[in-house]
Amino acid sequence: MPRTQSLEPKIVHFPKEEQNWYVLVVAYRTEQKMQAKLRELGKLEAFVPLRRTRRRDAQGKFRYDEKVAINNYIFVHTTYNRLVGLKREYPFDLEYSLLHRDVYEKGEKIGRAPVVVPRDQMLNFIAVAGNQKERVQFIDAEKIDLQAGQRVRVVGGPFAGVEGVYLRTTKKHERRVVVK
Repeated sequence: MPRTQSLEPKIVHFPKEEQNWYVLVVAYRTEQKMQAKLRELGKLEAFVPLRRTRRRDAQGKFRYDEKVAINNYIFVHTTYNRLVGLKREYPFDLEYSLLHRDVYEKGEKIGRAPVVVPRDQMLNFIAVAGNQKERVQFIDAEKIDLQAGQRVRVVGGPFAGVEGVYLRTTKKHERRVVVK
């Protein structure tokens, strides 16, 4: 008799009642609408990173718009069971899918698990990506005595307290510091 397998991916065991930051995938250009629905229907903390863009209107004046910085993704702080329950309760209002990743053990795929963003990384991400009014601060690259891979913390300015890993300083004339 041939062996058959379920088409549904096996979800690996993980704490489903623990609050985490989950990544949801939504349809293109519905990120802000879905964020509002999640906040309204589920009373959830949801984050969509926005960026401020400048454009010229028909009269030649500059206008500023807020656009989604990362298309098709929403970051939600809740429990796994709450997300699944909301999807069952409002199937036509909440059109999203939970982003999953493959889980391997000893080189063999054992199933799938939802993508969880660690709390500290998410708070740093919100501090930087949620601050549309501030632009990246430029500093003197010669004053930086760092090696790639060193942990850094921003101590001043609008991004004070943000931690990351120093990657590199870009082009000589731009003098930007890239932090992961």
